[in-house]
Amino acid sequence: MNYAINFTNELEGLLNKAESNFKKAKSMMSSGDRNINRVNKNLKSIINRREYINVLKSIGDYKDKNPPSAFENGFKEKKVIKKTYYESGKLKSLVPYNSKSNLKDGLWKSYYENGQLQYTVLYVNDKEEGEEKLYREDGSLLKILHRHNGKTISADIYNEKQQLIRIIEVIDGKAVVKSTYKYFEHEGYYVENNTNGLIRAFYNDGALLLIGKSKNKKQIGEWKYYDKNGNLVKKETYVDGIKKE
Repeated sequence: MNYAINFTNELEGLLNKAESNFKKAKSMMSSGDRNINRVNKNLKSIINRREYINVLKSIGDYKDKNPPSAFENGFKEKKVIKKTYYESGKLKSLVPYNSKSNLKDGLWKSYYENGQLQYTVLYVNDKEEGEEKLYREDGSLLKILHRHNGKTISADIYNEKQQLIRIIEVIDGKAVVKSTYKYFEHEGYYVENNTNGLIRAFYNDGALLLIGKSKNKKQIGEWKYYDKNGNLVKKETYVDGIKKE
């Protein structure tokens, strides 16, 4: 059964009846009647509601059994949610549309067939904006794409333990690795290596352990070391990988 068509046809009939009644009432009023503005407002509201019904019809069949509640929410927010399904009948995605422009507008959610969230992305006027989060089928975070005006600005990549392992920036349309992370859990720290030569190491709780620079895989300049409380405990200076005494 096509629930969207049945539901919207019923609403359209009610709106037509209401419009006819308001027009009849208006024809019986004088130009100075103080209630005429209220009637005009209601007639305009009916036009807006009819536009929303057209959006519902364009989206197609609802598989859920409760389209009225979806309509009432969208009616107020001027949003409508398109649902797609796997062949098994399980929910695949929720796609938000603006009821006037018919453009994607809101948080898109996509699901694996096992019901686990696959990704979320915010749309503003049919373009991706903000964070797009992608998940593995077990629910762990895979990566976060940072979007602006429909374009990817950067990406954060995570391993199965939910540890950040790579930061990528998009420069002139090309993906460039900005930072990589290596974890030494048995040693109690992890290391961040930036493409500009900056190297930082952190305790597992995120406190800074050391900071320095390298060039051609050799330590250069001043290196600083800290304890877990943030106190500077040592400084070292390197020239082409050799520590100055």
